Formats: sequence, C-alpha cells, structure tokens
Amino acid sequence: KVYCAFGPRYLVEAQRRGDSFISCTSPRYDGNNSITDDISVSVSLVYENTEPKSWGGGPSFTFVNGAVVSSITPSVGSVSGGTVCVVYGIYFQNRHDLQCVFGNVSVPAIFINEGEVSCTSPGQRLAPGSAVTVKVESNSGSIRTMQTFAQFEYTSHLSLYSIYPALGKSSGGTKLNITGHGFSESHAHLLSCRFGNSPPILAEYVSPHQMWCLSPSLADTASSNATVDVAISNNGQDWVYSRDDDVTFTYYFPSLRIIDIQPKLGPVTGGTSVRVSFDDGANLIGMQNIACHFGSSSVPAAIIASYAEVAAKVVECIAPRRTELQEGTVNLEISVNGGNDMTTSQQSYLYYRDPIIEHIGPSYGYAAGGESIRIHGHGFVKSADLTCRFDTHVSPQARWISSSEVECKSPRIDPGFDARVVSVEVAMNGVDYGKTNEDVAWPEFSFINNPAVVDVVPSIASADGGTLCMMKGKNLERAVACRFGSLGIAVPVIEKTSSEILCRPPPIPHNSPYLLEKAEIFINFEEIGFHSIGLELTYEPHRSQDELYVLSLNDTQAIPVVTHVDPDLVGGMGGYSLRVLGDGFVNRQGLACSFGPDVVVPARFISTQEIVCPSPRLPPGVIMVGVINGGSLLK
Repeated sequence: KVYCAFGPRYLVEAQRRGDSFISCTSPRYDGNNSITDDISVSVSLVYENTEPKSWGGGPSFTFVNGAVVSSITPSVGSVSGGTVCVVYGIYFQNRHDLQCVFGNVSVPAIFINEGEVSCTSPGQRLAPGSAVTVKVESNSGSIRTMQTFAQFEYTSHLSLYSIYPALGKSSGGTKLNITGHGFSESHAHLLSCRFGNSPPILAEYVSPHQMWCLSPSLADTASSNATVDVAISNNGQDWVYSRDDDVTFTYYFPSLRIIDIQPKLGPVTGGTSVRVSFDDGANLIGMQNIACHFGSSSVPAAIIASYAEVAAKVVECIAPRRTELQEGTVNLEISVNGGNDMTTSQQSYLYYRDPIIEHIGPSYGYAAGGESIRIHGHGFVKSADLTCRFDTHVSPQARWISSSEVECKSPRIDPGFDARVVSVEVAMNGVDYGKTNEDVAWPEFSFINNPAVVDVVPSIASADGGTLCMMKGKNLERAVACRFGSLGIAVPVIEKTSSEILCRPPPIPHNSPYLLEKAEIFINFEEIGFHSIGLELTYEPHRSQDELYVLSLNDTQAIPVVTHVDPDLVGGMGGYSLRVLGDGFVNRQGLACSFGPDVVVPARFISTQEIVCPSPRLPPGVIMVGVINGGSLLK
C-alpha cells in the first residue's frame, strides 16, 4: 500500500490512478479547534512498512478554515432562477472555481471579499415555498462550508397583468390596484413596485393575484416622459414587467384645483345638479371614475359633453340626499381614478331645508310685469342665487328680506299665449324651487290687463283744492287713490268704473314747485301701489280767501269724502271733539257730521280737508261717520 504523508502527523491511504498518478484525500486538521492562519505542510509518499525519507522538500499542502455562511440577500427568488444574490459569511477564499451551492445545484460565484461572494440563483423544479440551504465551496473541493445558516426560498414565477388606474397626478400618491400572479403572502413585506426608475415602493398584499401600491411623484421616476413603465417584485430586486411591456402609468399636470361650483347650495333632499369647474391647467379627458364628494358622501360625476372636445374642465354630479336631512355646510371635493386622487380645494356646499311658502301679496299684477311681490313663509336662505318663478317665467329680480320674506318682481307675459293664473315658487339656488306648506294650497298669482289712462278732464286744477278731475281709460276698476306730482299727497278715488275714475287734487302750499311746473299724475291700484299714467295736471295760482268763500257757496256739486276720524273710539255719553279728515268739505251753512242714518250734528269748518264735530250721545257700538256739505245736502 501507498500512503500520503501530510507532514509528520497524518497518513492517508492513496489511490493509484496509473503508473504516474495517485490521489489522496486530505485529512481533517485537528491540531487546534480553529485555524486563525493558514497552515502549510509538505506532502510525501510512504510505502507500507517503510519510513518516509524526509518530511520536507516535497510539495506543500495548506490547511485553511472551512467557510461559515451566515445569510443570503435576497433570500427569496423565482423557481425560474436568475436572482442575483450576495452571500455573507466568513473564511471565503478567492478561488477560480469558487461556487455557490443551492441545495444540490452549484452555480459560479464571484469573490468580493472574505465575507462576501455574489452568485445567481439557479432555476429548480421545486414547489413554490420550498427552501434550500446555501453553501460556498470550490469545485475542486479545496473550499468547503463547515456551517451554514442561509436558506433561499423559491417562489412562484411572478407575472404582471394590469394596473388600475393607469393615470395619476404628478405629485404622486395615487393608489393602484395591481393584478398578476405569484404574489406571496408569506413574503408580503417584500412585495414592491417600481415606476420608471423610481426606488422600490413597498406594496400591500391583498391576494395571490392582487396587491396595492402608491405611485411616487413624477420626479422620483427619473423620467423625462409623463408615461412610465410599471414593474413589480417579490424580493425588491427582481423586477417583472408585463409580457408585452404594455402596462404603463401616465402622470397628468397639474394637480386638479376647483375654482367654482354652481349652485353652491341645495335642499337636504338632494337631487341638485351641481357643476364643478377647474382652473385653466386642468384636463379631465382620459381620467376614470370621476366622483364628487359631499362631505363623507360620494356620487359619480361626468364630464360635461359640450366641453369634451377640448381640454375638459367642467364636471357635473347630482348632490346626494343629506344624512338624516341635516342642514349645514360640507366640503365639496372631486376625486378621479376611483377615489385615489382627491382635490383639496375646500369648496363649500350648503344644505338647506326646502322653504315653505304660505302666501303672497299682492296676488295679482299686470301682464307687462314689474310689480313688487312679497312672498311670505319661512326657511328662506340668504343667497345670491335666489330666484322666483311664476309658472315657467323666472322673475327678473329677487331680493332676500328675511328668513320669512322675499321680494320678487313679476315677469312680463304674453297675454295671448301664457296662463293668466299661475303658481309662484322660490328657489334658494336658482334651480330647486321650494314647496308650499302641505296644509296650504299653492299660492296663485293672477296676471291682468294693464290699466291705461288716455285723458284727464279738466287738466287744470285750483291750487286751493276742490277741483274734481275725471280720468278716462280702461282696466281702471282696481284704482283706490290718486297722487298729483311725485311729492303730492295721496287722495282717495271718489268714484270708479273700468273706464273712469274721479279724484279731487288736494290744495298745495304757496311754495309748491307745482305752481311753476306740471304735476305728473299717479294712480294707486289695489295692493300694487302707485303707477304713473303718463299724464300731467296744471295747477292754477292760489285765490284769495274771499274768492274761495264765494266759490264754495256756489259749489252745489261738492261731494265730501271722509278718510279718517280721530279719535275713532269715544265714550257713549257724547261731548267728545272729533277731527274728521278727508276732502271736499265746504265752509257754508248746513255743514254737518252724520252718525249713522238718523243722527246729524253741526260741524265747524277748518279746511276743505278737515272739520270738527262733537260726538252725540249714542249706545255702545260701531257706527259710520259721514259729512254733509250745506246747501245741496250732498253726503
């Protein structure tokens, strides 16, 4: 037998491989528990039962420490192989045949230093989730791993199918739903995605076929294009793209900013169509799943069709019903891409309860429109969008007075086509018209023909009063008073028909401007107020007291008009001094006050518009007071 002697201590049997070649297996060095430095010894041949000639001079053999493997990064990779790993440990040697051993499969290794080598995981036919030990050795066997703590786990082959949404704001933060295959729950903490050349972004595991990931900012992608490729990884290192490289993500500029919403308020019952406008830099074309968020409630939104051909900047949505019908203000924001990207414009939308309309006044107006109509009720909200509607006609002007009253101008109608009796409604936002009280009928408004006056006879009146003027025209049956001059005193209509009214112009003071210029004539119609009739009256100069007295004695047609009694409540014993006010009183013998049909008492003349009478003794009750001018006994 032939032996190999490794120094003076170790003999191992050699194996003949021919006449000129034998092989030996090196013995285990046990001179120390560990080797801190390499130990070299000479190698010689020894035949059985002989002594070696010398322990030196032959070829040398070096004993080195066995490698210890502590870890591998990454420790997870596809069964298809190809993961570039770094193996960490101690006592690695720089050998030309250095290799990593994954289970039973060896692959070449690259020496980095005594504590690190690099190698690429081999593909293996193993079930996903299988783990193998990792060693560092040399092909020749000169380097062996004495102990390893490293394991490499094989996972399913990773595939990327789709992402949603495929569009997001340039500042990042869009939450993407990523679908694919091979997502591992046991390594959910390693799942990641990448946009362009961005750093790895940790993903959220959902299922073996779904995960979530937040987009980085466009700047973080290190891309000069707004559209970037998307890749996924189950170890933060091996990036997998879609099969056809067609899964991309596009950034839009700039982030959306709301500049206006119309209307800005609506009823708590919802249903209001709200338009939201964005700034000039916005473009909504291509964005998916646009939604309006009214506080915590969201509803779908749509791009306005008329804007779709250009850069879309307006969307429309229907305000949702307010939870528990609560009034109040909420923030209105817009989201795109399924709620991922949300505006932060903090636009306010006010929910209000439907106002209740109880009654209106006046309840009629003219076809030409323009009358001021007071609408009474409760729940009226002060708003710049306040409008009134008369059937289908919107009021040209509306004004908020209080929570229980608004004022609207009646619109013009076409008497030949439009309805004459219509309902009246109020909208706080110009869109949603409120309801009436359920216990009260809808208030109605009647359009009547416009009154017209074509002549006044006489057109000249005494500045001292007493002139009886007749105004002729049509649709005059609702006239209640006249006024001569914008500064004049209103006087009651004495008689009226649909075509004529009688009024007595009141006296004017000596410094009245109407002694120098004509006085415009106004007529007050029931509930509506004074309207100019387009005619004027000329006042004659004042007469002397003597002339007035003579004229009054000769005026046998003077018709007195009573407008007021002061006081209008006295004791029944009589003797109270009553001021009777009105017009057309004549200072002559027989001037008297009448109390009911039977009692007449003398009166004292003060002016053509005031007399004084003593109250008679009468039983308690309400009684009509009249005036009798002397002479003709006209009452």
